[in-house]
Amino acid sequence: MSVVWAGLIVEAVDGGINGCIVRSVTENEAVAKDGRLHVGDFVVHVNDESLRRVTSAQARAILRRLSMLSSSVTSVSLLPL
Repeated sequence: MSVVWAGLIVEAVDGGINGCIVRSVTENEAVAKDGRLHVGDFVVHVNDESLRRVTSAQARAILRRLSMLSSSVTSVSLLPL
């Protein structure tokens, strides 16, 4: 199951060993405007929250919690395609 967050659709694959893979980036949303994340990249951390070794359900909970706690993303770590 995929997770939608800030115009980004991510999914945990292979047990999330490398983080969550970016499946889609929605045009005109924050992530697309930023331009650093692309389809096929792996998101490893967002605002010091690890997305490694998590399920899609856990990633959804983490990203939902981040969106409720903060109005902005201060840091994203990724493994580029």
